[in-house]
Amino acid sequence: MTTDGITRRTAGMILGLLLILSAVSRALFFSQLGFDHFDAAAYALSAQSVAEGAGWTHVFPNQHLLAPPLFFTLGGGLARGSPLGVDAALHVLAIVFGVALVFVTYLAGRSWFGRGAGLAAATLVALMDSFILFSRVALTDEAFCCFFLLALLAFDRARRRGSWSAAVLAGLAMGLAWNTKYHGWLAAVIAAAVIGVEALAQRRRPSRRVVMGWVAACAVGFLCYLPWLVHIVHQPGGYARLAAQHASFLAPAAAFDHLRTQAGIQLYLDGWGARVAPAAAFVLVALAGLRQATHGLRALAGLPLLLGLAWIVGGVGASSLLALAAVIVSFQKSKAGARPWTALAFLGLFTLLTPLYHPYARLLLPWLLAVALFAGAGLARFATSLVDDHSSAFHRGFVAVIGAATLVGAVAAYGFVPRPTPETWGPTDGLRRVAKNAASGSLATRQPVLVVGEPALVFYLREQGLDARHVDRLDAPTLRRHPGVAWALTGVYARRAGVVEEALDAALIVTVIPVHSWRWRVGEVRRLDDFQPWEARLDRARRPQSPQHRIDLWGLRRP
Repeated sequence: MTTDGITRRTAGMILGLLLILSAVSRALFFSQLGFDHFDAAAYALSAQSVAEGAGWTHVFPNQHLLAPPLFFTLGGGLARGSPLGVDAALHVLAIVFGVALVFVTYLAGRSWFGRGAGLAAATLVALMDSFILFSRVALTDEAFCCFFLLALLAFDRARRRGSWSAAVLAGLAMGLAWNTKYHGWLAAVIAAAVIGVEALAQRRRPSRRVVMGWVAACAVGFLCYLPWLVHIVHQPGGYARLAAQHASFLAPAAAFDHLRTQAGIQLYLDGWGARVAPAAAFVLVALAGLRQATHGLRALAGLPLLLGLAWIVGGVGASSLLALAAVIVSFQKSKAGARPWTALAFLGLFTLLTPLYHPYARLLLPWLLAVALFAGAGLARFATSLVDDHSSAFHRGFVAVIGAATLVGAVAAYGFVPRPTPETWGPTDGLRRVAKNAASGSLATRQPVLVVGEPALVFYLREQGLDARHVDRLDAPTLRRHPGVAWALTGVYARRAGVVEEALDAALIVTVIPVHSWRWRVGEVRRLDDFQPWEARLDRARRPQSPQHRIDLWGLRRP
């Protein structure tokens, strides 16, 4: 499943253009980026601790329940060693990892399927709305995908060549992935599965060097993770509390509902970038591999088919179908050793595991990355079949006719099928604006304020010089722990948890008085965390701001 005829120089030029395009698309309207997601704001508060020299001692409360330290530590170090503030540093870091993921995807696609497939897969990652969107929020997912895919590449190289240096590199990359998100160790599981499956397929035991290389990689990865493991053990509840936290998100019995929700999320995030991506990747690969100029017309025969397919089933749907075709072709290989076992295990594992977990939009990113790799292979093979002189004229004509019919059908359906697009480049600095308004208005007295369930407000209020303190509740014990606080801020999380009602029940301690409210424009990632996809679609349609995303200011009057 390779595309012949693409020289290294041509591939380098195309990849360079893709990286530039990725950087521009991810950094667009940089000044409007901010924190509105709970986890991202928690990382910002933890990064602030690192930037101020306190290290892990004063990170966000229960930071270990959210994510390991690599992302916020890098962000805090960048803010400390440069003129950037923590806000800008974390967003720059997310953009850098988003661009790096395009490059790593090319390396993986080239290694497993060929140069053309690598370029096609990189194009999909560069253009798909989900990858762009998650490069513009200060979350760990793009960084995790980078390190995880690097680990798989290194494991694959160590297995195929028996290389000790590749095994050490695999361990380092897995350690970085493990220190970014808690399931980074799954890279070792995939590598072990590949060693076992290949041994069964070839009916022989794996070599001792391969097995010992895997063991060495696991040891290196564990040593990288060990400092954070020690940190977790010394937190209240230790590692058992973290394990219980993770188990609370697992619900195998609800796998079907999770799949349905994730499908709705992908349709929600399916914008113009995702719909154009398969066709753009196909054109790049087909034209880059041309041996004769006349073959260009043949290549264009597949363009209407891909455009129409992406319009009808969405960009992610079209990529998934292409990936499925590539998987089927990979199993038609005559020699088992020629199959891309690591890529197959990557796709297979996340296909099985993702529905078991709570359906957050960001959890599907590794699966989408695996799909992009196989879709790139499918696009490369499709392009080869059209421009190859040995391909039958009937085959090329059939594709052209089907493509034209698909395009006509898609255009005819244009007026009947709504195609809303996500706010891929929408602002996410709504809570920064709320904090500025609050600090210049009712909170101008600089009195302490309790912020319930909105760490982004804590971060931005502290930037305004206020004594903002994050709490989970406004019950009697919390109010007693903060005797000098005169204000409280609540949002959608607090309303859903009945926090204000709790405070009213504690009326002997404090009287709660409504003072002011602000509505703010929420980003897409936060919206999908707060609502089901259909609710998020309704919420997005409301303008200028949703009534659901409202920040309420309360005065706390003590008897």
